[in-house]
Amino acid sequence: MSIEEQIRQQKVATRRKDSGFKTKKCHFFDLDLLRLKKLAKKMGYEEKISNEDLTSIIRSCIAEKYSAVYPEKIIKIPNSKEEQYLYELKQIIAFRCKNHSTLDEIVQFMKNSKYPVPVDKYNSLNMSNDQPEWCHELVNALKPKK
Repeated sequence: MSIEEQIRQQKVATRRKDSGFKTKKCHFFDLDLLRLKKLAKKMGYEEKISNEDLTSIIRSCIAEKYSAVYPEKIIKIPNSKEEQYLYELKQIIAFRCKNHSTLDEIVQFMKNSKYPVPVDKYNSLNMSNDQPEWCHELVNALKPKK
């Protein structure tokens, strides 16, 4: 592996850690992967799905099973690629808040980490900027309610 690839992988690992992700290794049968790919297509993912995409799909499966086992818990199950991405952003922002990051620090982290701005959410805030970008209003809209 080249030095550039090692550096890239280290940056990705750091971004994930700073976003609150915990890395776990999973093992699947071919049938499991086929089913995940079929779910991915139904949820709006492209033909080739990344490990991050698989993680989002599995996260939805966990939420659905959890809500079936614990019906008294109200869980919003993200059933599309867009809903899954919003859920992920909310979890990242919640993690950063829990770790005492300021609003400015969270905005800067989201920009520096190159998390794409959820355009629909941004537009729903009636922001005047034509070029969607991470800002206090967007982070506030995505952070957990107390």
